[in-house]
Amino acid sequence: MKIAWLALVLLLLGSSGLAQTSKTTPTPKEEQCRIAGMVVKLAGSEPLRKTRVSLQSVDDRTRTVVVVTDTDGRFELKGLDPGHYRLRASRQGYVSYEYGPTIRVRFSPCALGKK
Repeated sequence: MKIAWLALVLLLLGSSGLAQTSKTTPTPKEEQCRIAGMVVKLAGSEPLRKTRVSLQSVDDRTRTVVVVTDTDGRFELKGLDPGHYRLRASRQGYVSYEYGPTIRVRFSPCALGKK
């Protein structure tokens, strides 16, 4: 079996509102963020369909969002609260890819950064 590498291309989308964060109070839906992107082969940048993309909270590992890329390799993770996350892409026959050590979703306005 030939092993190939995955790569992620990310775009952060969200509201421009400010949010107070608390572990007990959920973030209002209009102030939540979403992450959209594309998974491509590292060699040749060909989009990869049916790739599993997961986003797991570092602070609360029970909070995980999983989606599968469409035919163009695109994905969208919605309803994200502020916090630190691990973003991972995996597909059978390919080496899994994890973006950074972690990413941080924060508001003021909605932004994405490495920890």
